Amino acid sequence: MASREMLYIGLFLIGWAFLAAVFAFADLEISRSLADPRSGWAYFFEAFGEHPALLILFAGTNFLCRTARTYSPAVRFAVTAISGAAAILTGCVIAYLTAHRWMNIELTFLSSLMILLIAGLAMAAVQLLLHRIPQQKLLEHRKAVWITLALIIGELLLVHTLKLSWGRIRFRDLLPDYSNFMAWYAPQGAEGHRSFPSGHAANGWVPLSLMFFVPLHRKFWRTAALTVALGWGFLTAYSRIVIGAHYASDVLFGSCLTLSLFYILYRRSFSPLKHDKPA
Repeated sequence: MASREMLYIGLFLIGWAFLAAVFAFADLEISRSLADPRSGWAYFFEAFGEHPALLILFAGTNFLCRTARTYSPAVRFAVTAISGAAAILTGCVIAYLTAHRWMNIELTFLSSLMILLIAGLAMAAVQLLLHRIPQQKLLEHRKAVWITLALIIGELLLVHTLKLSWGRIRFRDLLPDYSNFMAWYAPQGAEGHRSFPSGHAANGWVPLSLMFFVPLHRKFWRTAALTVALGWGFLTAYSRIVIGAHYASDVLFGSCLTLSLFYILYRRSFSPLKHDKPA
């Protein structure tokens, strides 16, 4: 089993390196061939491709806020305060991205108040739902929630640190003659451009975290969760090339960063599933 696993890891890394080498030369031509800014399905994923990751983050922070009472007083206060603030902030981000990307509503004072109100109401609704679930049942999944949050926070930090330092210009922002195109292996520093790597692609694979929660013996649900997660991740990543927001190498590195982090966390923290083994 260990040798087979190492083989799969090796194939993954070789494939990543091979595609990175290919895209170093083919990025621009791929984008020129595939880009269609008027694509309806790609626009849908531009608006909603990151929503599953944000909704999972919203649910996870609400979960921690609900279960914080089982910690010691000092830890309980910190977990409640931080997770509560994170839940409100995530709710605001979800509402803002929906309004801005899908409905083209610009941020004003009034719309900001509406977003905050929606986020607060959403958090209250989730807390009411969580209060209907026995505390002991919730606690069975707490470790899986922490692992999921580590996945999301980890990939966000990795991707946005690279974005800020790489400074790669997006395909749709290139000059008509493409003279300012830069290959992925040539970072430009903090130039204000944020094409590399793709945040949408990285966030698109976060639904794989559902595998932390589905027990091993529930094969149908594990297969269904895996199929949905893989489908969403691929379509979100591919749509970024079609809409002209990213190059193939951008989505490759964004995807592989999240997939790598998911694998590391999954292998090191597989125990959250063990409690659900059939008797």
